[in-house]
Amino acid sequence: MLTSLISRLASTVPAEEEPTWAVISRRYRAIAIGSDATIAAAITWPATAFAFPAGIAFVSGLGAAALFVAAVALCGGYDRRRAAAGREELTSLLRGGLLLAVVAMVLVFVNVPLPRTLVIATLALTTGAALLLRTGQRYVVRRARSRGRMLRRTLLVGEPARLAPVLTELAREPGHGFALTGICRPEGTSDESTDVPVLGSVADVPDLVRSLRVETVVIAGDSVAVAGLSRFGRQFEALDVEVLLAPDVAQVGASRMTLRGLMDTPVLTLSADPGPLHRWGKVIGDRVLAAVLLLVALLVLVPAALVIRLSSPGAALFRQTRIGLNGAPFTMYKLRSMYSDAEARLAALEDRSDGNGMLFKMRRDPRTTPVGRFLRRFSIDELPQLWNVLRGDMSLVGPRPPLPSEASGYDAASRRRLQVRPGLTGLWQVSGRSDLSWEESIRLDLRYVDNWTLSMDLMILWRTARAVLGGRGAY
Repeated sequence: MLTSLISRLASTVPAEEEPTWAVISRRYRAIAIGSDATIAAAITWPATAFAFPAGIAFVSGLGAAALFVAAVALCGGYDRRRAAAGREELTSLLRGGLLLAVVAMVLVFVNVPLPRTLVIATLALTTGAALLLRTGQRYVVRRARSRGRMLRRTLLVGEPARLAPVLTELAREPGHGFALTGICRPEGTSDESTDVPVLGSVADVPDLVRSLRVETVVIAGDSVAVAGLSRFGRQFEALDVEVLLAPDVAQVGASRMTLRGLMDTPVLTLSADPGPLHRWGKVIGDRVLAAVLLLVALLVLVPAALVIRLSSPGAALFRQTRIGLNGAPFTMYKLRSMYSDAEARLAALEDRSDGNGMLFKMRRDPRTTPVGRFLRRFSIDELPQLWNVLRGDMSLVGPRPPLPSEASGYDAASRRRLQVRPGLTGLWQVSGRSDLSWEESIRLDLRYVDNWTLSMDLMILWRTARAVLGGRGAY
């Protein structure tokens, strides 16, 4: 498994004649600055022209462009290390817009004559348009990366087994843009066979960085002595090389970790809880979104229920007992996608399961009706679960709701899945759905339980829409 991941990453090393990511990222930053300035000027100039003379409107447009770019720059929006990667690049645009709004309110408070409504409206439009354009710019880069272009030459320092979580994430998300050139093992470690070329030891890293045009060095947390990390990093000061340290806390989400100083020693603080803002935001967001989505879903649910009743005997709504928060049972609702005698026919089909060991799944289950196959293909059969979310039995995002028979067989680790409400969707759905093994499904659910945040929920909901429309892993 690990060697195949390394092979996939190592096979995407950019050609020698391709521009380096350092060159590409400078162009990316120039385009971002130019587009942000153009958007600010294009929105502010005509907006102020309705209330002020043409000359003042023109100067206002130029001033708005300069101020917006300066505010975004202060918030780190043009940092090349964040280019086309991570949420910080996009949130910096929001912080820049908010910073200008606060400055405008302060100026109004000290009696500077500003048209408040006009300022707030143009700021909101400018920030929204800049977000859309930057999202499109990032999409272009990520598409290029998925085709083996615009990649950063990357050198690993450490044992492949210790870097396995990083390798797994990079292989799963090629949009990060790392292309492995090789690995340098710490002195005195075993020479295990690996598909990625071993280029030397830690002492050889500076020479390899220069000769191979390496732009990123990823170090396993214990591969370089703590006392020597600063000295190790200083060797690349003149080379425009980013040094990343991968501590051995792979299962803890970045949002739960904070780097702070303890005297002169940097330490990581770990939070076991997302905090009250995230907890209440999830509860309120679930109920509000579920109510809105359920109203919209009625346009599909009502005709789907009629087709189910007309196409096969039995009720349109299927009820099933599932296990929810802290092991409490609840009734889950779905549109019926099988014939009414499906449970009676299960025993004869168990030896033909395509599932993951614990769950019975068949790609061509004879108990599924023709209408049901269409409903499952686009997850329409799961829309009634919005009522479970509205009632508080479930959340929009969370672990898959288990059957009582599954939950009774959980070990101590698996029972942690029941510490949060089960979800209509989750990491398991956006990562393969029924195509995942049982162990991988449990691992993803536990990863969510330990690391969930509101931003993670929004990311999962976005990826769910893409997975559902593609029908990946649905049967």
